[in-house]
Amino acid sequence: MKRWTLRAAEESDRNLLLRIYATTRQDELEGLEWSQEDKATFLYHQFTAQDQDYREQFPGCRFQIIAVEGQDIGRLYLHWRQNEIRIVDLTLFPSWRGQGLGTEILEWILNEAKSAGLTVRTRVEEFNPAQRLCRRLGFRDYQKVDNYLLMKWTWGSAGQEPESRSSR
Repeated sequence: MKRWTLRAAEESDRNLLLRIYATTRQDELEGLEWSQEDKATFLYHQFTAQDQDYREQFPGCRFQIIAVEGQDIGRLYLHWRQNEIRIVDLTLFPSWRGQGLGTEILEWILNEAKSAGLTVRTRVEEFNPAQRLCRRLGFRDYQKVDNYLLMKWTWGSAGQEPESRSSR
């Protein structure tokens, strides 16, 4: 039984989505001698550009809010294509990271893909610890673009089922 739920992101969630996005840039902005106002302006513009880019690149993408017991804790953007599921974005608030929730969500996505006979693709920043999680679940690097690793999961491509929570 899942301990998390998904709901469609709505226009009224824009500030929440901006706050979630901002957590992905915290470390980067920490060392800058910018005012809080300048940082907030930068984050707003970067979030807006990312949001527009995702909507243009992935028409039909499912922009969703992740919740646990009614508390919004992250975002999951999935683009279902004919032959694959593209994980466009999966971000949890920092206080929810490292508790196995990302693993649960990725395993759910992989099970959906397996049931539908689909490949799963994502891109992970080169130094993001999430790439270790993806590899543990059976994703393989297939290309490096700028500072991103493009990763792919295909059911049975390694000749065995990817490691799951029950086999650890």
